[in-house]
Amino acid sequence: METTLNQLIFVNIASYCEPHLEFTLDSLFGSAFMPQNLRVGLCDQSDSGNLVWLNKKPYRNRVRYLGFPKDQARGSAWARSVASSMYEDEDFYLQVDGHTLFDPGWDRTLLEAYLLAEKTHKKPVITTYPMPFKFE
Repeated sequence: METTLNQLIFVNIASYCEPHLEFTLDSLFGSAFMPQNLRVGLCDQSDSGNLVWLNKKPYRNRVRYLGFPKDQARGSAWARSVASSMYEDEDFYLQVDGHTLFDPGWDRTLLEAYLLAEKTHKKPVITTYPMPFKFE
């Protein structure tokens, strides 16, 4: 695969009763340089009716959603596995929490970092622990 800035990115999101899930998805798509290249696998463990607001979003057709009532939740590892099952051979795979804030152009920055790492490594992996944030 020749890596370019025009690649599909699969984003795995596992969520348990996450009050900031809508904010996270809005930030994910709204801050992306190429939001049309994003695909999300979302495992939502809650009773909050997230599918109601999600169905109204312009990015809805790029979110693969499986919801479970919170009393059927089986933990974060299980939810990540469920979300991972929605991966459809996109070029890149990103795993984030349901309460994540994205910088403007985050997808371009990530792909540029990968292109740079690819010059010296056959199969680079980029990982980080994101900075916390607070709502004002």
